[in-house]
Amino acid sequence: MELEGIVENCQHTTRVTGGGESSTTTRFITLFRIDGHPVRLVSGKAVNLADGDKVVVSGRMKSGELYARALHNISTNSESHSGIWNRVIKAIVLPVFGIFFIAILSFFPLIGSIAWYLYPAFLLWAGYLLWTAVATYVSLTRVRPTM
Repeated sequence: MELEGIVENCQHTTRVTGGGESSTTTRFITLFRIDGHPVRLVSGKAVNLADGDKVVVSGRMKSGELYARALHNISTNSESHSGIWNRVIKAIVLPVFGIFFIAILSFFPLIGSIAWYLYPAFLLWAGYLLWTAVATYVSLTRVRPTM
């Protein structure tokens, strides 16, 4: 679904996960309304957006809220999206990691005989990441201005 209009009630927040001995991940969450419709964009980078900006957003509707995958700010001529290349890279690395993980598990006596049955979960996860990367790319092409 796509919406075009003027941004109202724009709010920016961040969500930081991880920490301690693991790496941290920061996600930038932008909540706003277009013609009364609530919109949410979660991105790896800060979104250049303010009340009064004219935008085009594309994404999926869920529970009456548009979960934006891509946004084009017409007022500032800038783009934001929920991430493409990070998902593609993870989808490539995940099956390789899965092989090593399953190979290590196969050395343990209790789980070793069934360890390889876990590998499809890695493939499904990688497939989901690729599917969301493609959906984000399609949304990005929909919001970009045509010349």
